[in-house]
Amino acid sequence: MSMVVAGIDASTTATGVSIIKDGELLYYELIAIDSKKEKDAYKRIKEMLIRICAILDQYKIDKVYMEKAICKGGNVDITIKLAYLSGGMSLYCIQKDIEFNNPTPSVWRAAVGIKNGRGVLRDEQKAQAIYAVKCEYGIDVGDDVAESICLARSAFKLPKFNLEDDI
Repeated sequence: MSMVVAGIDASTTATGVSIIKDGELLYYELIAIDSKKEKDAYKRIKEMLIRICAILDQYKIDKVYMEKAICKGGNVDITIKLAYLSGGMSLYCIQKDIEFNNPTPSVWRAAVGIKNGRGVLRDEQKAQAIYAVKCEYGIDVGDDVAESICLARSAFKLPKFNLEDDI
């Protein structure tokens, strides 16, 4: 049976969105909203949600994979705003009868073969995602889009990226 998955790597200013059907990358986009032009984060989130939903409405989505907002000693305010964005996506999925998945970063990264754990820096993980997407799909994208693709890919039982000693 065919499966279409949307991957969303969200922030309040730049969100990567991708669509994968049965392991094949169909679509990817970076949605960027300038925080200098729109200072109100909740207005940016509203615009982000409208634009994400418009993309998803173009595909028969079975599942959405959106990274869980986690605060590990970071900015609590940003975590709250990301949880607000996640809640909006969850509501969209409920209304459209789409399965909503909210994996932690370590879970989706492990599923695709990106290094996790103590001593692995966030910048290294971003570089691995960009490199993996370049090797697997032959496209040059930034970390937001690369991670959205990896998030969507984590829904499938595909071979993990072989990233050992490549970066």
